Amino acid sequence: DRDQRSDVRGQRAEDRDQRSEVRGQRAEDRDQRSEVRGQRAEDRDQRSDVRGQRAEDRDQRSEVRGQRAEDRDQMSDVRGQGAEDRDQRSDVRGQRAEDRDQMSDVRGQGAEDRDQRSDVRGQRADGGNQDAEQAQADPGGTSEKAIQLPLGGPGGWIWISRGEGVGLVTKPGLEVAPGFPAVSKGPQTMIVREIQEVFEQTAAAGSVAVEIFVPRGDELSRKTLNARLGILGGLSILGSTGLVHPLSHEAYQASIRAGIRVAAAVGLQTLVLSTGRKSERYAQGLRPDLPEEAFLQMGDFFQFTVQTALAHGMRQLILSVFWGKAVKMAQGFPHTHAAKSELSLKRLGEWAFDQYRDEELRRRIQTANTARQTFGFIRPCFPELIEEVGRRIRTTALDFAGNKADVQVLILDFEGKPVNTGQSSSLASFAP
Repeated sequence: DRDQRSDVRGQRAEDRDQRSEVRGQRAEDRDQRSEVRGQRAEDRDQRSDVRGQRAEDRDQRSEVRGQRAEDRDQMSDVRGQGAEDRDQRSDVRGQRAEDRDQMSDVRGQGAEDRDQRSDVRGQRADGGNQDAEQAQADPGGTSEKAIQLPLGGPGGWIWISRGEGVGLVTKPGLEVAPGFPAVSKGPQTMIVREIQEVFEQTAAAGSVAVEIFVPRGDELSRKTLNARLGILGGLSILGSTGLVHPLSHEAYQASIRAGIRVAAAVGLQTLVLSTGRKSERYAQGLRPDLPEEAFLQMGDFFQFTVQTALAHGMRQLILSVFWGKAVKMAQGFPHTHAAKSELSLKRLGEWAFDQYRDEELRRRIQTANTARQTFGFIRPCFPELIEEVGRRIRTTALDFAGNKADVQVLILDFEGKPVNTGQSSSLASFAP
Protein backbone atom coordinates (compact mmCIF):
# COMPACT_ATOMS: atom_id res chain seq x y z
CA ASP A 1 0.00 0.00 0.00
CA ARG A 2 2.82 2.37 0.89
CA ASP A 3 4.48 1.66 -2.46
CA GLN A 4 1.23 2.26 -4.29
CA ARG A 5 0.63 5.52 -2.42
CA SER A 6 4.18 6.58 -3.29
CA ASP A 7 3.52 5.76 -6.95
CA VAL A 8 0.28 7.78 -6.87
CA ARG A 9 2.09 10.77 -5.38
CA GLY A 10 4.78 10.47 -8.05
CA GLN A 11 2.12 10.24 -10.74
CA ARG A 12 0.39 13.32 -9.37
CA ALA A 13 3.70 15.21 -9.35
CA GLU A 14 4.22 14.24 -13.00
CA ASP A 15 0.65 15.40 -13.81
CA ARG A 16 1.35 18.75 -12.15
CA ASP A 17 4.58 19.09 -14.12
CA GLN A 18 2.73 18.28 -17.35
CA ARG A 19 -0.01 20.82 -16.57
CA SER A 20 2.65 23.41 -15.81
CA GLU A 21 4.31 22.64 -19.16
CA VAL A 22 0.93 22.94 -20.92
CA ARG A 23 0.33 26.31 -19.28
CA GLY A 24 3.80 27.45 -20.30
CA GLN A 25 3.18 26.24 -23.89
CA ARG A 26 -0.12 28.15 -24.00
CA ALA A 27 1.62 31.27 -22.77
CA GLU A 28 4.21 30.87 -25.56
CA ASP A 29 1.41 30.39 -28.10
CA ARG A 30 -0.29 33.59 -26.90
CA ASP A 31 3.01 35.46 -27.19
CA GLN A 32 3.51 34.13 -30.72
CA ARG A 33 -0.01 35.13 -31.76
CA SER A 34 0.57 38.60 -30.32
CA GLU A 35 3.80 38.87 -32.31
CA VAL A 36 2.01 37.74 -35.48
CA ARG A 37 -0.68 40.37 -34.95
CA GLY A 38 1.99 43.05 -34.37
CA GLN A 39 3.82 41.92 -37.53
CA ARG A 40 0.60 42.12 -39.53
CA ALA A 41 -0.03 45.65 -38.22
CA GLU A 42 3.50 46.64 -39.26
CA ASP A 43 2.93 45.11 -42.71
CA ARG A 44 -0.28 47.10 -43.09
CA ASP A 45 1.53 50.32 -42.10
CA GLN A 46 4.30 49.57 -44.57
CA ARG A 47 1.82 48.95 -47.38
CA SER A 48 0.06 52.23 -46.52
CA ASP A 49 3.41 54.05 -46.60
CA VAL A 50 4.23 52.47 -49.98
CA ARG A 51 0.88 53.60 -51.40
CA GLY A 52 1.43 57.13 -50.09
CA GLN A 53 4.95 57.18 -51.55
CA ARG A 54 3.64 56.01 -54.91
CA ALA A 55 1.02 58.78 -54.89
CA GLU A 56 3.73 61.35 -54.13
CA ASP A 57 5.91 59.89 -56.90
CA ARG A 58 3.03 60.22 -59.37
CA ASP A 59 2.50 63.86 -58.34
CA GLN A 60 6.21 64.58 -58.69
CA ARG A 61 6.34 62.97 -62.14
CA SER A 62 3.31 65.04 -63.18
CA GLU A 63 5.00 68.22 -61.90
CA VAL A 64 8.23 67.29 -63.70
CA ARG A 65 6.33 66.78 -66.96
CA GLY A 66 4.63 70.16 -66.49
CA GLN A 67 7.98 71.83 -65.77
CA ARG A 68 9.53 70.22 -68.83
CA ALA A 69 6.68 71.54 -70.97
CA GLU A 70 7.28 75.04 -69.58
CA ASP A 71 11.03 74.67 -70.17
CA ARG A 72 10.40 73.69 -73.79
CA ASP A 73 8.17 76.73 -74.26
CA GLN A 74 10.79 78.99 -72.68
CA MET A 75 13.56 77.53 -74.84
CA SER A 76 11.41 78.12 -77.92
CA ASP A 77 10.85 81.72 -76.81
CA VAL A 78 14.58 82.16 -76.17
CA ARG A 79 15.45 80.84 -79.63
CA GLY A 80 12.88 83.17 -81.19
CA GLN A 81 14.23 86.10 -79.18
CA GLY A 82 17.76 85.21 -80.25
CA ALA A 83 16.72 85.35 -83.90
CA GLU A 84 15.06 88.73 -83.30
CA ASP A 85 18.20 89.99 -81.51
CA ARG A 86 20.36 88.97 -84.45
CA ASP A 87 18.05 90.79 -86.84
CA GLN A 88 18.08 93.87 -84.62
CA ARG A 89 21.87 93.86 -84.43
CA SER A 90 22.01 93.62 -88.20
CA ASP A 91 19.56 96.53 -88.44
CA VAL A 92 21.64 98.55 -85.98
CA ARG A 93 24.79 97.98 -88.02
CA GLY A 94 22.98 99.08 -91.16
CA GLN A 95 21.57 102.11 -89.38
CA ARG A 96 25.03 103.10 -88.14
CA ALA A 97 26.35 102.96 -91.67
CA GLU A 98 23.48 105.19 -92.81
CA ASP A 99 24.15 107.56 -89.89
CA ARG A 100 27.79 107.88 -90.88
CA ASP A 101 26.78 108.72 -94.44
CA GLN A 102 24.25 111.26 -93.18
CA MET A 103 26.81 112.88 -90.89
CA SER A 104 29.14 113.24 -93.84
CA ASP A 105 26.33 114.86 -95.83
CA VAL A 106 25.53 117.16 -92.89
CA ARG A 107 29.13 118.35 -92.67
CA GLY A 108 29.11 119.09 -96.38
CA GLN A 109 25.76 120.84 -96.09
CA GLY A 110 27.10 122.93 -93.20
CA ALA A 111 29.82 124.33 -95.42
CA GLU A 112 27.24 125.24 -98.07
CA ASP A 113 24.99 126.82 -95.41
CA ARG A 114 27.79 129.13 -94.25
CA ASP A 115 28.30 130.31 -97.80
CA GLN A 116 24.57 130.98 -98.21
CA ARG A 117 24.03 132.93 -94.96
CA SER A 118 25.44 136.19 -96.32
CA ASP A 119 23.12 135.92 -99.34
CA VAL A 120 20.13 135.26 -97.06
CA ARG A 121 20.86 138.38 -94.96
CA GLY A 122 20.96 140.53 -98.09
CA GLN A 123 17.59 139.21 -99.30
CA ARG A 124 15.85 139.41 -95.92
CA ALA A 125 13.63 142.41 -96.72
CA ASP A 126 11.65 140.84 -99.53
CA GLY A 127 12.49 137.23 -98.92
CA GLY A 128 9.97 136.80 -96.08
CA ASN A 129 6.95 137.66 -98.19
CA GLN A 130 8.12 135.47 -101.05
CA ASP A 131 8.69 132.54 -98.69
CA ALA A 132 5.23 132.94 -97.17
CA GLU A 133 3.54 133.00 -100.59
CA GLN A 134 5.48 129.96 -101.76
CA ALA A 135 4.74 127.99 -98.57
CA GLN A 136 1.02 128.74 -98.81
CA ALA A 137 0.93 127.70 -102.46
CA ASP A 138 2.74 124.41 -101.91
CA PRO A 139 3.54 123.70 -98.24
CA GLY A 140 6.46 121.32 -97.91
CA GLY A 141 6.52 120.62 -101.66
CA THR A 142 3.73 118.04 -101.39
CA SER A 143 0.05 117.85 -102.17
CA GLU A 144 -0.72 116.48 -98.68
CA LYS A 145 -1.85 118.75 -95.87
CA ALA A 146 0.93 120.32 -93.83
CA ILE A 147 0.81 121.55 -90.25
CA GLN A 148 0.87 125.37 -90.22
CA LEU A 149 2.29 127.13 -87.15
CA PRO A 150 3.05 130.82 -86.55
CA LEU A 151 6.75 131.58 -86.29
CA GLY A 152 6.31 134.76 -84.29
CA GLY A 153 7.75 137.27 -86.78
CA PRO A 154 5.76 139.48 -89.21
CA GLY A 155 4.32 137.20 -91.88
CA GLY A 156 6.41 134.27 -90.65
CA TRP A 157 5.06 130.72 -90.69
CA ILE A 158 6.37 127.19 -90.19
CA TRP A 159 4.96 124.44 -92.40
CA ILE A 160 5.61 120.89 -91.17
CA SER A 161 5.15 118.15 -93.77
CA ARG A 162 5.81 114.44 -93.60
CA GLY A 163 8.68 112.87 -95.45
CA GLU A 164 9.56 109.22 -95.93
CA GLY A 165 8.79 107.04 -92.92
CA VAL A 166 6.45 109.47 -91.09
CA GLY A 167 2.83 108.37 -90.69
CA LEU A 168 -0.31 110.11 -91.91
CA VAL A 169 -3.30 110.43 -89.54
CA THR A 170 -6.42 108.91 -91.14
CA LYS A 171 -8.83 108.45 -88.22
CA PRO A 172 -10.37 110.89 -85.74
CA GLY A 173 -9.73 110.78 -82.01
CA LEU A 174 -6.00 111.53 -81.96
CA GLU A 175 -4.22 114.74 -81.00
CA VAL A 176 -3.68 115.55 -84.68
CA ALA A 177 -6.65 115.79 -87.08
CA PRO A 178 -7.02 113.35 -90.02
CA GLY A 179 -5.12 114.33 -93.16
CA PHE A 180 -2.11 115.79 -91.34
CA PRO A 181 1.33 114.33 -90.52
CA ALA A 182 1.42 112.27 -87.32
CA VAL A 183 3.46 114.86 -85.41
CA SER A 184 2.01 115.54 -81.96
CA LYS A 185 1.85 118.90 -80.17
CA GLY A 186 5.01 118.33 -78.15
CA PRO A 187 7.35 117.93 -81.15
CA GLN A 188 5.55 120.77 -82.94
CA THR A 189 6.36 123.10 -80.03
CA MET A 190 9.98 121.97 -79.96
CA ILE A 191 10.38 122.55 -83.72
CA VAL A 192 8.99 126.10 -83.44
CA ARG A 193 11.24 126.85 -80.46
CA GLU A 194 14.41 125.64 -82.21
CA ILE A 195 13.69 127.56 -85.44
CA GLN A 196 12.93 130.73 -83.47
CA GLU A 197 16.27 130.35 -81.70
CA VAL A 198 18.09 130.00 -85.04
CA PHE A 199 16.30 133.09 -86.39
CA GLU A 200 17.31 135.09 -83.32
CA GLN A 201 20.95 133.99 -83.58
CA THR A 202 21.22 134.67 -87.33
CA ALA A 203 18.88 137.70 -87.57
CA ALA A 204 16.97 135.79 -90.28
CA ALA A 205 13.32 136.36 -91.12
CA GLY A 206 10.58 134.82 -93.27
CA SER A 207 8.86 131.43 -93.31
CA VAL A 208 10.23 127.91 -93.09
CA ALA A 209 9.09 124.63 -94.64
CA VAL A 210 10.12 121.65 -92.49
CA GLU A 211 10.03 118.06 -93.73
CA ILE A 212 10.42 115.28 -91.15
CA PHE A 213 11.57 111.83 -92.25
CA VAL A 214 12.34 108.58 -90.42
CA PRO A 215 14.67 106.02 -92.07
CA ARG A 216 12.84 102.68 -92.37
CA GLY A 217 9.87 104.26 -90.63
CA ASP A 218 7.28 102.51 -92.81
CA GLU A 219 8.88 99.13 -92.16
CA LEU A 220 9.17 99.70 -88.42
CA SER A 221 5.59 100.97 -88.14
CA ARG A 222 4.30 97.52 -89.10
CA LYS A 223 5.54 96.26 -85.72
CA THR A 224 3.44 98.83 -83.85
CA LEU A 225 -0.28 99.49 -83.29
CA ASN A 226 -0.20 102.57 -85.55
CA ALA A 227 -2.38 101.06 -88.29
CA ARG A 228 -5.13 100.29 -85.81
CA LEU A 229 -5.00 103.88 -84.54
CA GLY A 230 -5.28 105.14 -88.11
CA ILE A 231 -1.64 106.20 -88.55
CA LEU A 232 -0.55 104.87 -91.95
CA GLY A 233 2.68 104.90 -93.93
CA GLY A 234 5.16 105.31 -91.10
CA LEU A 235 5.85 106.09 -87.46
CA SER A 236 4.30 108.84 -85.36
CA ILE A 237 6.45 111.63 -83.89
CA LEU A 238 5.55 111.80 -80.20
CA GLY A 239 6.89 113.21 -76.96
CA SER A 240 6.99 116.34 -74.87
CA THR A 241 10.63 116.83 -73.78
CA GLY A 242 12.77 115.21 -76.48
CA LEU A 243 14.02 112.68 -73.92
CA VAL A 244 13.27 109.00 -74.42
CA HIS A 245 12.16 106.81 -71.51
CA PRO A 246 12.02 103.25 -72.92
CA LEU A 247 9.00 101.17 -71.89
CA SER A 248 7.80 103.82 -69.47
CA HIS A 249 4.39 103.49 -67.85
CA GLU A 250 3.47 106.95 -69.09
CA ALA A 251 4.13 105.96 -72.72
CA TYR A 252 2.06 102.79 -72.45
CA GLN A 253 -0.78 104.62 -70.74
CA ALA A 254 -0.69 107.26 -73.49
CA SER A 255 -1.00 104.48 -76.05
CA ILE A 256 -4.00 103.03 -74.20
CA ARG A 257 -5.68 106.44 -74.07
CA ALA A 258 -5.09 106.95 -77.78
CA GLY A 259 -6.61 103.58 -78.66
CA ILE A 260 -9.69 104.27 -76.52
CA ARG A 261 -10.12 107.75 -78.05
CA VAL A 262 -10.02 106.26 -81.54
CA ALA A 263 -12.63 103.63 -80.59
CA ALA A 264 -14.87 106.36 -79.19
CA ALA A 265 -14.36 108.58 -82.23
CA VAL A 266 -15.60 105.85 -84.60
CA GLY A 267 -18.71 105.39 -82.45
CA LEU A 268 -17.85 102.20 -80.53
CA GLN A 269 -19.17 101.47 -77.03
CA THR A 270 -17.70 97.95 -76.75
CA LEU A 271 -14.03 97.19 -76.10
CA VAL A 272 -12.25 93.82 -75.97
CA LEU A 273 -9.35 94.24 -73.54
CA SER A 274 -6.48 91.75 -73.66
CA THR A 275 -3.19 91.54 -71.79
CA GLY A 276 -1.01 90.98 -74.86
CA ARG A 277 -0.80 90.28 -78.57
CA LYS A 278 -1.51 86.55 -78.29
CA SER A 279 -4.68 86.83 -76.22
CA GLU A 280 -5.83 89.69 -78.47
CA ARG A 281 -5.29 87.62 -81.62
CA TYR A 282 -7.36 84.77 -80.17
CA ALA A 283 -10.13 87.19 -79.14
CA GLN A 284 -10.22 88.65 -82.65
CA GLY A 285 -10.77 85.16 -84.01
CA LEU A 286 -13.64 84.62 -81.57
CA ARG A 287 -15.28 87.99 -82.31
CA PRO A 288 -14.85 88.65 -86.06
CA ASP A 289 -18.01 90.79 -85.91
CA LEU A 290 -16.14 93.60 -84.13
CA PRO A 291 -13.91 96.12 -85.98
CA GLU A 292 -10.19 96.27 -85.22
CA GLU A 293 -10.64 99.52 -83.26
CA ALA A 294 -12.62 97.54 -80.66
CA PHE A 295 -9.55 95.50 -79.63
CA LEU A 296 -7.07 97.03 -77.19
CA GLN A 297 -4.00 95.65 -75.40
CA MET A 298 -4.14 96.88 -71.82
CA GLY A 299 -0.97 95.04 -70.75
CA ASP A 300 -0.69 95.17 -66.96
CA PHE A 301 -2.80 98.33 -66.57
CA PHE A 302 -6.05 96.67 -65.46
CA GLN A 303 -7.61 99.45 -63.37
CA PHE A 304 -6.30 102.32 -65.52
CA THR A 305 -7.72 100.84 -68.74
CA VAL A 306 -11.15 100.07 -67.26
CA GLN A 307 -11.52 103.55 -65.80
CA THR A 308 -10.20 105.31 -68.94
CA ALA A 309 -12.59 103.31 -71.14
CA LEU A 310 -15.51 104.26 -68.91
CA ALA A 311 -14.50 107.94 -69.02
CA HIS A 312 -14.66 107.84 -72.85
CA GLY A 313 -18.16 106.43 -73.03
CA MET A 314 -17.49 102.69 -73.26
CA ARG A 315 -20.41 100.67 -71.88
CA GLN A 316 -19.36 97.06 -72.51
CA LEU A 317 -15.94 95.63 -71.62
CA ILE A 318 -14.86 92.10 -72.59
CA LEU A 319 -11.70 90.87 -70.86
CA SER A 320 -9.65 88.27 -72.79
CA VAL A 321 -6.93 86.75 -70.57
CA PHE A 322 -4.81 83.66 -70.01
CA TRP A 323 -4.79 81.76 -66.70
CA GLY A 324 -1.72 83.37 -65.13
CA LYS A 325 -3.02 86.93 -65.54
CA ALA A 326 -6.52 85.76 -64.63
CA VAL A 327 -5.36 84.61 -61.18
CA LYS A 328 -3.75 88.01 -60.53
CA MET A 329 -6.75 89.98 -61.78
CA ALA A 330 -9.10 87.85 -59.66
CA GLN A 331 -7.17 88.89 -56.55
CA GLY A 332 -8.01 92.56 -57.19
CA PHE A 333 -4.58 93.82 -58.29
CA PRO A 334 -4.97 97.12 -60.22
CA HIS A 335 -1.59 96.48 -61.91
CA THR A 336 -0.69 92.88 -62.73
CA HIS A 337 3.03 93.05 -63.51
CA ALA A 338 5.24 90.71 -61.48
CA ALA A 339 7.09 93.70 -60.02
CA LYS A 340 3.81 95.18 -58.78
CA SER A 341 1.85 92.15 -57.57
CA GLU A 342 2.93 88.75 -56.32
CA LEU A 343 1.26 85.81 -58.00
CA SER A 344 -0.35 84.28 -54.90
CA LEU A 345 -1.06 80.61 -55.52
CA LYS A 346 -1.70 80.38 -51.79
CA ARG A 347 -4.90 82.36 -52.18
CA LEU A 348 -5.95 80.28 -55.19
CA GLY A 349 -5.44 77.18 -53.05
CA GLU A 350 -7.69 78.63 -50.36
CA TRP A 351 -10.44 79.28 -52.95
CA ALA A 352 -10.12 75.67 -54.08
CA PHE A 353 -10.40 74.38 -50.51
CA ASP A 354 -13.45 76.55 -49.81
CA GLN A 355 -15.14 75.09 -52.88
CA TYR A 356 -14.12 71.41 -52.71
CA ARG A 357 -12.96 70.86 -49.08
CA ASP A 358 -10.04 68.94 -50.58
CA GLU A 359 -6.84 69.34 -48.59
CA GLU A 360 -4.75 67.50 -51.20
CA LEU A 361 -5.94 69.88 -53.96
CA ARG A 362 -5.04 72.88 -51.82
CA ARG A 363 -1.57 71.47 -51.20
CA ARG A 364 -0.94 70.77 -54.90
CA ILE A 365 -1.95 74.31 -55.89
CA GLN A 366 0.03 76.06 -53.17
CA THR A 367 3.21 74.04 -53.82
CA ALA A 368 3.07 74.40 -57.62
CA ASN A 369 5.87 76.29 -59.36
CA THR A 370 3.67 78.33 -61.69
CA ALA A 371 0.04 79.11 -62.43
CA ARG A 372 0.46 77.30 -65.75
CA GLN A 373 1.28 74.13 -63.82
CA THR A 374 -1.92 74.42 -61.76
CA PHE A 375 -3.97 74.95 -64.93
CA GLY A 376 -2.88 71.51 -66.12
CA PHE A 377 -4.76 69.67 -63.37
CA ILE A 378 -7.44 72.28 -62.55
CA ARG A 379 -8.95 72.49 -66.02
CA PRO A 380 -9.93 68.82 -66.56
CA CYS A 381 -11.14 68.06 -63.02
CA PHE A 382 -12.13 71.31 -61.30
CA PRO A 383 -13.97 73.57 -63.81
CA GLU A 384 -15.92 75.25 -61.00
CA LEU A 385 -12.66 76.80 -59.75
CA ILE A 386 -12.07 78.39 -63.17
CA GLU A 387 -15.60 79.82 -63.02
CA GLU A 388 -14.84 81.21 -59.55
CA VAL A 389 -11.73 82.99 -60.87
CA GLY A 390 -13.82 84.46 -63.72
CA ARG A 391 -16.45 85.71 -61.26
CA ARG A 392 -13.80 87.37 -59.11
CA ILE A 393 -12.25 89.11 -62.15
CA ARG A 394 -15.65 90.45 -63.12
CA THR A 395 -16.28 91.69 -59.56
CA THR A 396 -12.92 93.49 -59.53
CA ALA A 397 -13.56 95.12 -62.92
CA LEU A 398 -17.02 96.25 -61.84
CA ASP A 399 -15.48 97.80 -58.71
CA PHE A 400 -12.97 99.69 -60.90
CA ALA A 401 -15.84 100.82 -63.16
CA GLY A 402 -18.12 101.81 -60.30
CA ASN A 403 -20.72 99.29 -61.56
CA LYS A 404 -21.36 101.54 -64.57
CA ALA A 405 -20.42 99.09 -67.33
CA ASP A 406 -21.32 95.60 -68.51
CA VAL A 407 -18.22 93.45 -67.88
CA GLN A 408 -17.67 90.01 -69.41
CA VAL A 409 -14.71 87.72 -68.73
CA LEU A 410 -13.15 85.32 -71.23
CA ILE A 411 -10.47 82.97 -69.82
CA LEU A 412 -8.51 81.21 -72.58
CA ASP A 413 -6.47 78.03 -72.62
CA PHE A 414 -3.05 78.11 -74.26
CA GLU A 415 -4.56 77.27 -77.64
CA GLY A 416 -7.01 80.18 -77.50
CA LYS A 417 -10.16 78.24 -76.59
CA PRO A 418 -12.53 79.62 -73.92
CA VAL A 419 -12.54 77.54 -70.72
CA ASN A 420 -15.21 79.41 -68.74
CA THR A 421 -18.86 80.03 -69.49
CA GLY A 422 -18.58 83.78 -68.87
CA GLN A 423 -20.85 86.03 -66.89
CA SER A 424 -23.39 87.04 -69.55
CA SER A 425 -25.55 85.34 -72.14
CA SER A 426 -24.06 87.61 -74.81
CA LEU A 427 -20.81 85.65 -74.48
CA ALA A 428 -22.49 82.89 -76.47
CA SER A 429 -20.93 84.44 -79.56
CA PHE A 430 -17.51 83.39 -78.23
CA ALA A 431 -18.28 79.70 -78.74
CA PRO A 432 -15.54 78.23 -81.00
